[in-house]
Amino acid sequence: MANTLTGLIPNIYKAADRVMREQIGFVPSVYLDPSAEMVAKDQVLRYPIVGAFTADNIAPANVSPQPSDVTVGYGDMSISKARAVKFYWTGEEQASLGGIYENVVTDQFSQAMRTLINEVEVDLFTAAKTGASRAYGTAGTPPFGTAANFTDFAEVGKILRDNGAWTSDMHLVLNTTAGAKIRGTQSSLFKINEAGDTAFLRDGALGQVE
Repeated sequence: MANTLTGLIPNIYKAADRVMREQIGFVPSVYLDPSAEMVAKDQVLRYPIVGAFTADNIAPANVSPQPSDVTVGYGDMSISKARAVKFYWTGEEQASLGGIYENVVTDQFSQAMRTLINEVEVDLFTAAKTGASRAYGTAGTPPFGTAANFTDFAEVGKILRDNGAWTSDMHLVLNTTAGAKIRGTQSSLFKINEAGDTAFLRDGALGQVE
């Protein structure tokens, strides 16, 4: 026979959960202007847009030429939402958890930040998709599927350059499907003798391409 002691054995909790944050790509890629921190919710932030100029021939003269009138355009943006994640603990609830209370609260803060960052990422993706000038590729077909072919990199870069984007600050945000195609197909990126370093081969870090 065996004694039944399960009712006398207290529960043992182990803080083994680890909160993982989803991958983000748009948040670290956008232009950040810290002066916009003074803007309140729904307040319009206006920024100047200087258009293209027209060049004139230089003609010798004893007086300066009459300058042309210039109209400086502008764009508007605003903070459309102010979001928060709320949770609380009572003193009795805290005491009931004993030594694992701090671990649970740490995970709650991690989940709260994860929730907010994911919302920012989705909003940035939506704005980028809505404001895109045009698209490249075939809908439903992951890019980078042809080995030793960087056309997908080149054509997307061409669109940005044709639009006048800053060539020194271009970012390519990939989903996991496109990333898997690159990691599994584009061998020149993970061959150390061709890529020049081991970052992609060892850590999967794509780094800078074209």
